[in-house]
Amino acid sequence: MNIVWAALVSGAAAVSAAALTAWFAMHTGLFGVVGQMASTIVATKQDRARQLVERRRELYADFLTAAYTAVRRETSAHEAQHALTQAFAFMELEGDADVVDEAGRLHTFAEQADLPSFEEARRSFVEAARRDLERGTQTG
Repeated sequence: MNIVWAALVSGAAAVSAAALTAWFAMHTGLFGVVGQMASTIVATKQDRARQLVERRRELYADFLTAAYTAVRRETSAHEAQHALTQAFAFMELEGDADVVDEAGRLHTFAEQADLPSFEEARRSFVEAARRDLERGTQTG
């Protein structure tokens, strides 16, 4: 009887140990997968934030270039106005609201070729753009 009892206890202990090991292995595996998914999500968000900052940097530079071209009359008035209007349209769609406001002022003074007002609006636009890009860099 003692041998049977010892065998039953020994078998139950082995089955319990195997079940407990399997349970820990399953949970460790799940936590590892969850951890990897979280890391992937964070990396994806950071990549998107960097892409947004880079896209906005290009957008702001393109608009500023179009504004300079328009105010300096480096090309025909029609071409310059078309390029400026197109760049401003992209600003309205993709730019930060504060930067778009400053871009609107810059757009107006560039069309009017009002150099003193243009220069003041240009400084305000650049400051707003830098603030926006800095915020984007910090969140990314």
